[in-house]
Amino acid sequence: MDRFDLSEIRTKPQMCLIFFIIGGIVCVILDLLGVSSISDKTLLRSSVEFPLPVQIIIPVIYIAFGIMIGLFSICAADAAIYGACVGQCQFLLPIVIHYLFLHNGSDFDIWWRALCGPILALSFAGAVFNIKKLLKGRQ
Repeated sequence: MDRFDLSEIRTKPQMCLIFFIIGGIVCVILDLLGVSSISDKTLLRSSVEFPLPVQIIIPVIYIAFGIMIGLFSICAADAAIYGACVGQCQFLLPIVIHYLFLHNGSDFDIWWRALCGPILALSFAGAVFNIKKLLKGRQ
């Protein structure tokens, strides 16, 4: 089993900030499109109606981010850190909006929204990176 070496980490703070901003933009765009990603109700009015429930749309988006990050990362630690960065706004915005401003809806509904972004993006980024590494090692 390989040892985890901290000197392998090549994470750039600018990239972390870019992924954090992308995650925030995705949250707001989803809410603008009528997918209630920040609260159990859409905060902004939308004329778009999606056929899939929110419980499928939000996880699929963060899984897609995790897959893309895992494919393009240089090491496993970078993939995990960038995955966590892209999901952080999905973690922070629902909690801040719910507990500081809205105070409506169920806590469970807010917490699954908050946890699905960073957990799914991070875990899929790491898994895809390791699968990529495994497939490269066989060639």
